Amino acid sequence: MFAKLARLFRGATAGSSTPRGLDRVEDLQAGDLVQFALLDLPELSGQRLEVTAVNTYRYGGGPEEHEWQLTGPAGEVLYLAVEADDERWLAVSRKLSRAEVAGLFDLDAFAGVFDGPGNIELRRNAGVAALAAWTVDAYHQVASAQRGEFRSGRGGVERFDYYALESADERFFVDAEVYADGETEVAAGCYLPPRAIEQLWPRAGGRGSR
Repeated sequence: MFAKLARLFRGATAGSSTPRGLDRVEDLQAGDLVQFALLDLPELSGQRLEVTAVNTYRYGGGPEEHEWQLTGPAGEVLYLAVEADDERWLAVSRKLSRAEVAGLFDLDAFAGVFDGPGNIELRRNAGVAALAAWTVDAYHQVASAQRGEFRSGRGGVERFDYYALESADERFFVDAEVYADGETEVAAGCYLPPRAIEQLWPRAGGRGSR
């Protein structure tokens, strides 16, 4: 009972502002916290991560899509987005270094993603233990040289060509962004149900979800 009374009177002092509520991933801002449930992904399982940036993408002249950069307690950086077609899913991913790409895939085969007709089938190298929770044995290409725009939370727009592959069950993906200066960013990820997030907390002074 005393805890309930404390919540009722918190923020009700003279001159105080109404606490900001946070009930949806779409409303996350820099400084907010995201608590994940127990998952097969060790970087996320049971972890509380901070939103450290909110980025915006646009593909092929379509609507803006937001991406939240999350930073974990050990400094690991992951990414979160919301996919809403017939159902609502959370897309979580992590960037891959060139060495990690080479460990996961044959590099000549991976180069075909950028040079081929856009229907590449890509297989993961046998016996791969690293990143096993983030990847699967086989992917097929679903996007090739699609024009995109990226705007970070710091402002400024960068244009890129977008390439994407996904697994047969559409649960895992690998995507790549090739920028005008030749820089290429590759990420691997998967789709999780909304219940994968247990709680959201606004930065200090707000009211979170349960």
